[in-house]
Amino acid sequence: MEKILIDIKEFTELTGIGDDKARELARREDFPKIRVGNRTKIIVKELDKWFMDRKGEIF
Repeated sequence: MEKILIDIKEFTELTGIGDDKARELARREDFPKIRVGNRTKIIVKELDKWFMDRKGEIF
C-alpha cells in the first residue's frame, strides 16, 4: 500500500530537496500539507500538481 501522507524527512528523500528548503516549502500556505498535532504531513498525491503549477519559479 502506497503512503498518502509523508513527513519532511521522507519528502527530502523522495525529492532530493534539502531539509531547510523542504521545511521552507512546507511553511507556504499553498503547499499540500496537513497538520497532525504539531507535526506537518505532506499529501503525496498533490505534490506533482503543486510542483507542475509552479514550474519556472525559483524557490
